Amino acid sequence: MRWLALGWCDFTRAPLIGLFYGTAFMVMGWTLAAAYRNAPAYVLALSAGFLLVGPFLALGLYQASYRLERGEKPALMDSAMIWRNRLSTMGVFGVVLLVLEMLWARASLVVFALSFDGMPDFQ
Repeated sequence: MRWLALGWCDFTRAPLIGLFYGTAFMVMGWTLAAAYRNAPAYVLALSAGFLLVGPFLALGLYQASYRLERGEKPALMDSAMIWRNRLSTMGVFGVVLLVLEMLWARASLVVFALSFDGMPDFQ
């Protein structure tokens, strides 16, 4: 439970950042749920993509944590724009994740097509 207490302490020190990222990830979850209702075949690809792109999106949380460890007050704009300082490495990382996501999207559709005879009824 120590990690939970430390996480709460960090949240109270920077609540705006925690709420911003929490809301962003919640909206992504809702989007995934909406995709499941409207296009179930794409859910495998999207959920894997969420896991692949997650580290890239969490870069701002890493920056906020770094500032808190140093005893500084993190700022939302600093957290959201941290990728600017590492544009070349983040660009390479983003391209690698994008390629992996596109490969997985195609592979998951093939697995889906081979696993089911036609479109299954998800009701």
